[in-house]
Amino acid sequence: MPKATAAAVNAHLTSWATRGVDGHFVGGTPWATIEDTCVTPASLAIVGAAHAHEVVYMNSLTVNLHLMMAAFYRPTAGRHTILIEDHAFPSDAYAVASQVALAGYDPATAIVRLRPRVGEAALRDGDVVDAIATHGPTLALVLLPGVQYYTGQVLPMAAVAAAARAAGVPLGLDLAHAVGNVPLALHAWGVDWAVWCTYKYLNGGPGAVAGLFLHDRHAGVPGASLPCGGGGGDGGGGGDSPPHPDRRSPASAAGGATSGRAALPWARPLPPRSARPAFNSPTRPCWRSPPSPPPSASCTRRAACPSLPPRPPASPPMPRRCCCRRRGWRAASPC
Repeated sequence: MPKATAAAVNAHLTSWATRGVDGHFVGGTPWATIEDTCVTPASLAIVGAAHAHEVVYMNSLTVNLHLMMAAFYRPTAGRHTILIEDHAFPSDAYAVASQVALAGYDPATAIVRLRPRVGEAALRDGDVVDAIATHGPTLALVLLPGVQYYTGQVLPMAAVAAAARAAGVPLGLDLAHAVGNVPLALHAWGVDWAVWCTYKYLNGGPGAVAGLFLHDRHAGVPGASLPCGGGGGDGGGGGDSPPHPDRRSPASAAGGATSGRAALPWARPLPPRSARPAFNSPTRPCWRSPPSPPPSASCTRRAACPSLPPRPPASPPMPRRCCCRRRGWRAASPC
């Protein structure tokens, strides 16, 4: 946990105790705009966003995933399949299946799963790109991870984005295991949208607010607008909160990712804000400067990635313990 987190949360609670509803609009961190404080040059650089309105912090990863699929999964009789990787993160797989079912299609036939070749553990870069081209005429959406959580493989995100554009298919990325872990350049790559959590490599802690990227080319396009809720795109922080003057409506040319903001968060953005100074540190050069292209898919070990900081020395292993025939726990010895 970042050392500043406890003080930030306590200041939030003090504001609640002393200001009541006025805490929405006054104090060091008014609640109506608390999510905006997460969008800084460092938080844009860490995903490779080019504009502040391309990034928003709100909800959880799975909620944001549903919002983006509701906006971009527009199935037709001829194009209604979704391409995902086999052994996708379970919550992603459930979300995809539910969106397909809500649209009236059978997840068993409308979900195309990418599998490694027989005898191989990871997907080949070329196979991922070829699958998009092969299934392109029937695809309504491509949803892939930046880093596959089960194997640690870094997918060729730039090549995938180019292949999806060539096939005329929107691309979404789940960056839960990629953001803060590998260099990203979402705007330059032309990724349509991406979602991520902040409780892993961004040190946000359990239940921390999640992030969402929406490429600038979709800002204000009615066909790609996010579903809006209480005060979403116009900057309202809740039912009685006035619009914030710095935010624009979702119908404007710069509505962007904030169009999907639905309701006032509680203190969830505070831990990621507390962790923010770590990403301005000189020890994180690849997160402060324009990101480089991602490592190749074959780079599945951190030691092979020169752009990543080295791991700290491993802690000494804990003694093995086992339980044998009701004799209780005992120190390391074979059972």
